[in-house]
Amino acid sequence: MGELEPLHYDARNMMYHEHGAKIDFTPYLPLPASNIFDKSILERGRKILLVAGANGFYRAPKHLIDMYSPYFKFDLVYMWDPDANRMGIPESYQEGLEFVQTFLKAGSRDQTDLITFMQNHVNEEDYVVLMYDVDEGSNGPTMEWGFLADLVSQERPLVDEFYTELHFHADKFNWSFERHSGREAVELMMQMRHKCGFAVHAWP
Repeated sequence: MGELEPLHYDARNMMYHEHGAKIDFTPYLPLPASNIFDKSILERGRKILLVAGANGFYRAPKHLIDMYSPYFKFDLVYMWDPDANRMGIPESYQEGLEFVQTFLKAGSRDQTDLITFMQNHVNEEDYVVLMYDVDEGSNGPTMEWGFLADLVSQERPLVDEFYTELHFHADKFNWSFERHSGREAVELMMQMRHKCGFAVHAWP
């Protein structure tokens, strides 16, 4: 992943550092864009996109679908968000797409737990792309750190590419999240890239 996407010291993407855009969905290159990617992996099973924290169809879901379109078409797309606003989906994108209006939890092991969903709906042969960004507001504890610990502890591989925005305490972003620093976020991303067994992207 280091060849396709550098990690900056604050875990923000290049559009922030080069053009000052705090939130920008201009894509990095997905893993299939790499010259060393084994394309036979895509022939083994379904191509599935999971978007946890969609925040409207025209944010992460559409950008990720479009970003992968030169390489393959997703067979299934699942989106979760407690808010149905801005979830109008154009007809050309509706095939194989499902929106679930709900809050997600980490470690609950019920219908609100994404790990449980993947265990029940995803096969190891599938190529699974997961975007996870479910925190509310800009303060208090965050969910994605606990979800990451749960994800990497699974014995059965569930994900091939993973996008996440790790939240931490950062005055310049007006983030007052507790417990974690920007340095911890970058170090965790680097460790995951080397050890977790799937591609890890900073998002957005």
